[in-house]
Amino acid sequence: MQLWSILPSLANALLGTRMQVVTGYQGQNEINIAAERGEVQGNNTGVSNLTVNRADWLRDNKVRILLQYGGERLAPLKDVPTAVELAGSEADRAALRFYALKFNMARPLFLPPDVPADRVAALQAAFAATMQDPQYLADAKRIGLDTNWLGGDDVAKLIRQVQDTPQPVIDRLRELLARAGAK
Repeated sequence: MQLWSILPSLANALLGTRMQVVTGYQGQNEINIAAERGEVQGNNTGVSNLTVNRADWLRDNKVRILLQYGGERLAPLKDVPTAVELAGSEADRAALRFYALKFNMARPLFLPPDVPADRVAALQAAFAATMQDPQYLADAKRIGLDTNWLGGDDVAKLIRQVQDTPQPVIDRLRELLARAGAK
């Protein structure tokens, strides 16, 4: 199972969509080319793939974004509903909310245990300073990268949310992912 087929499979199972998942493409660039050729009529991708690699698709309304998988609407996609909003039952919403947590901390940075507190604080401060640096922000904007970031306390809150997720929600999502062919 390719990672980009998981979300359409979950949408089919939880939202009642009837998307036909086409696998075999090796990456987003090949899928983008397939879309340009008319080989596929849709794509499941991160918004940064569009803003960085196909900004013209958004600018020129060549694509229509139908659904977001995060727990909350992204500011640039404020008119596009989330899967959680469209789910028909609380069980479906709970499964989608749990799965969406991964999008809030897609690339977390961790330190090994027993790092002295003063070093942790220094690294967190340096990271925060980088994320707020005007040159960094200008460069990110120039290439279309989202600069939505979380500090250590916010990542810890998300980890607690994962840990606090009731076992039946985890079991249900595990079953749905297994049915979709995810490992």
